[in-house]
Amino acid sequence: MFKTESGRKLFSFLPLLTTNTCNALRIVILFKERKRIQKEILMAYSFRNPSDGIIKHYLETSKIIAVVGLSDREDTTSHRVSKEMQERGYRIIPVNPRAAGGQILGETVYASLQEIPFPVDIVDVYRRSEFLPDVARDFIETDAKIFWAQLGLENQEAEEILQGAGREDIVMNRCIKREHTRLILGDSLYGL
Repeated sequence: MFKTESGRKLFSFLPLLTTNTCNALRIVILFKERKRIQKEILMAYSFRNPSDGIIKHYLETSKIIAVVGLSDREDTTSHRVSKEMQERGYRIIPVNPRAAGGQILGETVYASLQEIPFPVDIVDVYRRSEFLPDVARDFIETDAKIFWAQLGLENQEAEEILQGAGREDIVMNRCIKREHTRLILGDSLYGL
């Protein structure tokens, strides 16, 4: 009987296989078990977002959204969501070092948050979770008010960096467009 690193019993027929096949199968199973454990560890962290009332307040009082990772490709989520938010009345400021100096959605693209020459209300992030700590460090060097990581993105280190700098207005793992639709447009969508 073989056991995984976590002690879980595996198939009793494994000893009947040849040594090479058995070892290869054991390696594959151990690799999959390690990946599962890593995934469980990553999933153990879950950011606690502010209440709906606070998120609604963020959206109602904000006018300028800097979008880190905004792409000029119209087929990307960052572009579609940003365009929709622009159509809803927000000024969208693209932040993308590869497109800096160009234009996206009719606005000048900046290489970093620090280069934006005017105040920003929300920094909306479209970079993978492992890059959130870097964006958080850039964020705390600005006067931006709200750090927002899009749906599927959250990172404990980024949260700790922000809170350590006294920046408590944080939203993670939420789509800004969906939250705007749900909390701001919701009543008007249903005629209330």
